[in-house]
Amino acid sequence: MLIALLSTLIVLCAVLLISFLWERRKCLRMQQQRALFYFQQASELGHSGVEAIYAYLYKCGAPNFEPNLFKAAEYFELAGFSHNGDEVVDETLLWEAVNIWFNGGIAGTALSEQRGLELLDIMEEKEIYYAAKVVQDFHAYQAERKTRLADLPF
Repeated sequence: MLIALLSTLIVLCAVLLISFLWERRKCLRMQQQRALFYFQQASELGHSGVEAIYAYLYKCGAPNFEPNLFKAAEYFELAGFSHNGDEVVDETLLWEAVNIWFNGGIAGTALSEQRGLELLDIMEEKEIYYAAKVVQDFHAYQAERKTRLADLPF
């Protein structure tokens, strides 16, 4: 109980610090590193919200955070599951990761279809039943795409 309260307090402190610095923008680099240090501490104490914040920072970009969809998808996966991976903490974050894996590449192409399918399989095992429907639709799309490519004259 005390660790959860402490980690929540650390995350709150880091969020407040970043929002304050966003307005001031003075000494941002040093202060942002300090805020990231607090995020890292909260993550080590088991606060699952930190990975979600990192995921959004990598997805959208921020000072000292170049957008990196590969890292964003990985952090969304981490945030979606509990720290030991036994249970789903936030299904929405997992769907965000699936969306990035399948649509996060250049011009909406797949960043990694294999990683997306692996995540969907795990989600199906964790009884997120809509994941099975998405996998089924994906395989149907792949079969249709192969048929269309085979019909091309060259």
